[in-house]
Amino acid sequence: MLVCSYVIEFLKMQRVHFEIARYAEGDFLLFMHRIDEAKVESQLLNMQNGAANHTFKHRSRIFGLTFDAASIRYLENEPFVTVMEQLEEKKV
Repeated sequence: MLVCSYVIEFLKMQRVHFEIARYAEGDFLLFMHRIDEAKVESQLLNMQNGAANHTFKHRSRIFGLTFDAASIRYLENEPFVTVMEQLEEKKV
């Protein structure tokens, strides 16, 4: 299972209304709609824990995964650069 597929299936199982967008090779933005920030943090933590215990496969390679996550409130039509700056500040 690819990482993106894992994220999509996880959020569908949690019944979260979301959008996912890849902006770099292995980097994604998740937009979770109609959910408060505390719940977003909880979902991200659960997703991280689940991914740590999951085996991923790509072509003939099998690998484990750990990932970083940060959450911010997104305002519609906010410039991409602003979003990325806020995420970088939050990760530190």
